[in-house]
Amino acid sequence: MHPHALPRAAAPVPRGPLADATPPRRTIGAIVALVDGEPITLHELDRACERLRRGDPDHPAADRRAQALEFLIDSTLARHCARALGIAVGDEALGQAARRLCGGADGEAAWQQACEAWQLSWTGVRAALHEQLLRQALHDAALARLAPQAVADDAPVEPVEPVEPGESVRRAVRLRQIMLSARQGPAPATTPQQRLQALRQRIVADGEDFAALARSLSIDGSARAGGDLGWLAQGQLPPEFESAIAALAPGEVSQPFASRVGWHLVQVVARREQRISAAERQAQARHQAREQAARALVASWIAERRARARIVYWPARAEQGLAAC
Repeated sequence: MHPHALPRAAAPVPRGPLADATPPRRTIGAIVALVDGEPITLHELDRACERLRRGDPDHPAADRRAQALEFLIDSTLARHCARALGIAVGDEALGQAARRLCGGADGEAAWQQACEAWQLSWTGVRAALHEQLLRQALHDAALARLAPQAVADDAPVEPVEPVEPGESVRRAVRLRQIMLSARQGPAPATTPQQRLQALRQRIVADGEDFAALARSLSIDGSARAGGDLGWLAQGQLPPEFESAIAALAPGEVSQPFASRVGWHLVQVVARREQRISAAERQAQARHQAREQAARALVASWIAERRARARIVYWPARAEQGLAAC
């Protein structure tokens, strides 16, 4: 067996979609696919499709539904890979993740804040966190597999992104944010964008304190700290954040903007630059190379699993569901 290969099942299973098979009976939701006997329901497909729509509303609807189904199949295969490696995500880990997401809130309060931020039910938030933790655990397992063959500390490594002359600095930005749910406000005509625009006016024109408004109005876990997100490496922020703050000086406030989790108003608190030595750049490049190798290894595990899996799906059922998708 290859040193990086997954443990194999006792007997290989046949692969290939069987579009004419008879779907099994199930009491909760229509089943659109089976992956080695594990069902994917129409409800799950609708939710995945809606998340894709929110993240990229311009993507063709016809492609979005097929993309969502492929994502769910890969997620199922990833769970099977994790099971083969003995990886499990328990309730304690899920609770800790919910607390981190919600800035330290405990118990039910953490889950309520997470549901509001992600616009999902308790079950949906739990499933999303489980998916994130499982993917991270798979990534960590891949890194561990690669460790014995890791690049030696003194071996030269080309940076994944070449450093241009004059770019030997590390740029960071400290931000505060006010985050609102993407849902409509109390009045039908009140959108999150309009509410944030009104808050921006109060901050910029009337001199109200951004942190105080964040504490009382933001649904993000950072609300307790006045919306403080701490120091963040510039260039590694979500694209919508990078665009919103690109031209802002310390103290300035962005225009309202949307992300996949809600609507945001961001204040740049401070910016800083720190020179990066050649040794640090080399270490960064080595780290990036290991991370890329680990991602490639996880992808190969999933591809190997897919090649041996028995995948059954029902296209007619998959095309039903939310018209928005």
